Amino acid sequence: RSRRRSAPQGKKNKGKGSGAGVAGPSQGLPEALAAGEAAAAKPAKLDREGLIRLLETLHEERIRYGITAETSVEGLAEALGEAEEASAEEAEGA
Repeated sequence: RSRRRSAPQGKKNKGKGSGAGVAGPSQGLPEALAAGEAAAAKPAKLDREGLIRLLETLHEERIRYGITAETSVEGLAEALGEAEEASAEEAEGA
């Protein structure tokens, strides 16, 4: 794999933000992007047992707390209404 260099060898980058500890374009941004894209292209290995335990836990909690599709919709509507009221009060105060 070839690596890009932002400045020819032997020359120092005298631009703003080139001090130690400052992340900038001269410190491997293209390589970091390429590595991130490569990682995103590979599917993550699934932890099937962990996912099943999580699903079981969520299912048990929905039963314990009486959460149904209807109560979820009601809760969402209530939260949206409160958010709308808060933004309206904020607009009045401005």
